[in-house]
Amino acid sequence: MALFIVLAVLAILFVGLVVFTGTKRWHSGLTDRLAVANGVAGTMLAVVALVISYQQLVADDDSDNPAPTQTHGGGDSEVSIGGGSGGSICIDVEGDCPSGLPPPDELAEAPVADSVALLNQLPGADQPPSSLPASFVVLGTNGQGIYYRDGYTIDANRLPGEPVVRDARPVLADCIVSNEWVADPMAPNTSNAGVWLKVRYPQPGDVSDTYVYGGFTFPVGHNGKLPECPSR
Repeated sequence: MALFIVLAVLAILFVGLVVFTGTKRWHSGLTDRLAVANGVAGTMLAVVALVISYQQLVADDDSDNPAPTQTHGGGDSEVSIGGGSGGSICIDVEGDCPSGLPPPDELAEAPVADSVALLNQLPGADQPPSSLPASFVVLGTNGQGIYYRDGYTIDANRLPGEPVVRDARPVLADCIVSNEWVADPMAPNTSNAGVWLKVRYPQPGDVSDTYVYGGFTFPVGHNGKLPECPSR
């Protein structure tokens, strides 16, 4: 903030000095084109200084107020809940992540159909998961993410703090619950309409009674065929 004020004051003083000098020279008999050129150059320099100082101010404000984030690691990846970024679309459990994973940003920015096509090319994509839990990646939420919930019915609640999984970020699932609440009929994975994943939370090793809606999740390195969860 202090840097912004100092640069702004210096820029204003510089413009004033240039204009004053140009006006004085004009009255001394020099061409007014020189005065105009000096004024334009000074104004441009002042604008550049103000833009740079404003960007510095915004950066300082962002660093003082980071997005709320809870992170947990999983093998060679890190999952971020609440607004941050992760290092992989797959949480490695006992070497289960396939090779050739596309980067998260590539999946997040691409149309869902293109991202799914990339996932379908991964080794093991046509096979059931070799072990549990299995990795899924969230796609198609338009940046909103999906909430962790304490159940899979319309009466289920979001977890305290309303943590979410963002697009192109992974979850680990142990089993599925089928034919339940269709949380969003427009979700891109139509084969998972009414399907909920029972996921690990908050750490990859934590087996909990936590669920995410399957309509926005896609399998990573397997075909998504998980066992049904036991009745609650």
